[in-house]
Order: sequence, then structure tokens, then C-alpha cells
Amino acid sequence: MAYGKISTKQREILEYIKQEILNKGYPPAVREI
Repeated sequence: MAYGKISTKQREILEYIKQEILNKGYPPAVREI
């Protein structure tokens, strides 16, 4: 994945989504982000 082409905030959100998928087995709702 091309991390150099996304902003810091986008990277933080991506990491949050990945962690939620690993922890819960499904992605978070838009409101949770």
C-alpha cells in the first residue's frame, strides 16, 4: 500500500479501521470513526 500518498489523518483512520476489524471481525460504522 502506498502510505506516502495519504495524509497523516487518513493513515490514522486506516489503522483504526484495521484494528476494529481485527478486534470485532467487522469494520466500524461511519459514526464510530
